[in-house]
Amino acid sequence: MSNAAYRVLHCIRQGTIGGGESHLIDLIEFCNTEVYEPIILSFSDGAMIEHFQKKNIKTIVIPTTRPFDPAVVKNVKALLNEIKPTLIHIHGTRAFSNLFFATLRSKIPIVYTVHGWSFNSSQSMLRRWLAILAETLFCKKATTIINVSANNQQTGAKHIIGFRSEVILNGVNLSVFDKTKDYTDIRKELAIPSDSFLIGFIARLTIQKDPITLIKAFAEFSKKKPNAYLLIVGDGDLKGESVKLTETLNVTDRVVFQPFRKDIPAILNTVDVFCLPSLWEGFSIGLLEAMAMGKAVIATGVDGTLEILKQKKNGLLIAPNNPMDLASQLDLLYGDLPARKKLEAEAYSTITDDFNAEKVSEQVESIYARLIKSKATT
Repeated sequence: MSNAAYRVLHCIRQGTIGGGESHLIDLIEFCNTEVYEPIILSFSDGAMIEHFQKKNIKTIVIPTTRPFDPAVVKNVKALLNEIKPTLIHIHGTRAFSNLFFATLRSKIPIVYTVHGWSFNSSQSMLRRWLAILAETLFCKKATTIINVSANNQQTGAKHIIGFRSEVILNGVNLSVFDKTKDYTDIRKELAIPSDSFLIGFIARLTIQKDPITLIKAFAEFSKKKPNAYLLIVGDGDLKGESVKLTETLNVTDRVVFQPFRKDIPAILNTVDVFCLPSLWEGFSIGLLEAMAMGKAVIATGVDGTLEILKQKKNGLLIAPNNPMDLASQLDLLYGDLPARKKLEAEAYSTITDDFNAEKVSEQVESIYARLIKSKATT
């Protein structure tokens, strides 16, 4: 253990890198580790775990893919007894589900960052009710709740009795996502023509992120554009269906799939347009990263995204689950280079002005300090 005054156990669902994991990496990058020693608990291994190990940050993996897994309760309790954290910071619903019973009688303050609620309008009534019930239990157990968008805060207040939270908008590490740097030639690596119009999608291939709509839109958009290509980076439940759809729509030769990669800045640097057709979205770090790299972005006008994008000012907003709308906006950016360049410049300015990861870390640390002071006086 380090000589830091306080230990913060950060708990997160998975060790692979997605939005929540990127947030955690940036949070710890700018955190004052001489005061708050970070310890990472994840329920799967992956690139995020490797990142923290290289930084000599203590990591623990308790493997499970199940929510509320009774098999991990004993191990989590043993871990808490071993490291005796000053605070527990839980990132996301799934992680909380596997901390809930282990912390039920614990008096350790818990910070719960909601990166996006586990309930949404696409669920069956029963599943949605169960998700709201679970979130209600988590919010009652948490000492402090952080929402990553005002929209998500409003959703919590609407569905959870007595709900109170603080909003801390996500940010980007601008030293990592720096458009002025030189990057590897990804197009050459992946045999994508250097003069192609390249659309990028970097996210989990899940119902939430809706890659199916993107592929349908691309198939429509690319019919008379032989230089159009689509790069899909990520893994998930819909990967097999996505690959099969490219075959059905006869665009296999112009859709390139890649698994999760660590070189996201280089990937973003090589694309012309970034698309995020999510059905719902807390406050997308992937979208912020694309904008930080000075890319024109198209995203669905949902939830926290509406707090980032202003239509035709710093990006284009589309309707959810609407391939024709997305195809139309792609066509606009393809045919109007001045409009695309204007969106790129405004997107970049938005991030540098308002969404800096260092500020996020400072705000979170102020919460830690407040909770520790409160605990000391009780």
